Amino acid sequence: MGRWLVEQLRTCKQTLLPQGTLQRRVYDWCRIRLRASPRKAEPLPEQNNASQNSGAQPVRFDNGLPLPPDDLCMRVGGTKGDEFVSQGRFLQACLIRSLSGDFSWSGKRVFDFGCGAGRVLRHFAPQAAEAEFWGSDIHEPSISWLAQNMGRTFRVILNDTHPKLPFPSNHFDLIYCVSVFTHLERGWDRWLEEIKRILAPQGQFLCTFHSRVAYEWIMHKRFDERSIGMDVHFKNRAWDLGGPQVFHSDWWVLENWGNILPVKAVIREGLVNWQSIAVMEKAASSREDQVRFLQPFPYSPPDSKFCGKLDYDPLVPRSWFHEHGLLYEKEAEVRGWFSSAAGSVEDLRFFVDGSVIEPRVLEKSFGLFEQTARINLSFKAILDLSASSKGVHRGKITATDKTGNKHSIEFTIFRIEASPERSRMFSG
Repeated sequence: MGRWLVEQLRTCKQTLLPQGTLQRRVYDWCRIRLRASPRKAEPLPEQNNASQNSGAQPVRFDNGLPLPPDDLCMRVGGTKGDEFVSQGRFLQACLIRSLSGDFSWSGKRVFDFGCGAGRVLRHFAPQAAEAEFWGSDIHEPSISWLAQNMGRTFRVILNDTHPKLPFPSNHFDLIYCVSVFTHLERGWDRWLEEIKRILAPQGQFLCTFHSRVAYEWIMHKRFDERSIGMDVHFKNRAWDLGGPQVFHSDWWVLENWGNILPVKAVIREGLVNWQSIAVMEKAASSREDQVRFLQPFPYSPPDSKFCGKLDYDPLVPRSWFHEHGLLYEKEAEVRGWFSSAAGSVEDLRFFVDGSVIEPRVLEKSFGLFEQTARINLSFKAILDLSASSKGVHRGKITATDKTGNKHSIEFTIFRIEASPERSRMFSG
């Protein structure tokens, strides 16, 4: 009887206040506004019923949380099932390492703007035990599914396409959005103003954008940082297919986004070596010479005839503001491979801060096979960098094949202090 009554009340609300109408938006705004202010635990705001396709497949579980149906998963990242889970976990790890300072989750309010079906949000379940997490999206079926299936862990709301969110000013300690401003051709400035309004004075905003790597892979052209600025493609593409595709230069982000919300750092391709991350704070300086540029992942321009890869883990245990890239104490072990369609790789050159450095040890292996791709040369080099200073240095490896074609990989090398504690930290 109780469940029947609840369903009848929900049906009446949907009939009297249809989703998307002005009356429904006013109703939702008032309801969320009243419930959003206190920091104490509150019940999840009332949501719509789940979409009709949300039960079209067996429910699978990941760490106690059910997985969305395939169509909701595919909408936000082109993945489903286990791949959807692993992709979201990788994204979350990158966001956590993009936080500046010693960020503590206890008592914080966190907002996932454009959460979809919870691809990233679901992985914050452990942090949600001590912090208040919210998510919003314009896609009603995704929000309905989240409300019904993960509503005890996260609070979710449906937001409209106009830049207005039902939260008080100075409300959130952390706001992040993954692949939202990558599709905003217009209205990005008003959305940034709204994000700034609800961000706490000492809060952080992590916003991803398509830059060098995404542009080169999607557009099949080299990225010119100076000339791109804000470059919009597929302007008339339907939102169900992703909407417009927007690319940004770092300088454009600093001059335009930073004019609204100061940019503290740009983490180049910091989101799984694909999108860059702008770290913005109300309290940060807007001076360009004080903005930090970090590159935790190696950069290798796409080339169908010559490619390479470095083998190191960029997901260091600490914030990328402290340590990022290939870590070393006195010697750096650099491993990877190169492959050229023209045949064997004849020469390897190593550079640190623009100067050639001869490896103390260089091991090569020729003619290996890895899956279906031929690896012409795999290598391991030991670079003696004991004379270098602590902190950030720039590395580059250039390979030359037998016809004279060259391919380079750029990366960050970071000298850390030697200590028994650190050795134990990185040994596992």
